[in-house]
Amino acid sequence: MTTELDADQVIRDATAAVRKKFSDRSEADVELVVREELGKLLDCPVQDYLLVLTERAAKKRSKKDSRS
Repeated sequence: MTTELDADQVIRDATAAVRKKFSDRSEADVELVVREELGKLLDCPVQDYLLVLTERAAKKRSKKDSRS
């Protein structure tokens, strides 16, 4: 059974989780990364794990960006 996606809630939750790990980043910067990563996943047929996948992608990208 698939639940209805609340993209705004995914963005809020993922942004909060990423900010815990990357507290030196502004909320606006983290939210932008989260929105972009979620946007890449919205067309996937399975929507049940978008929060986890978005959070992981945003953390990975933030980690990569901090090394640059």
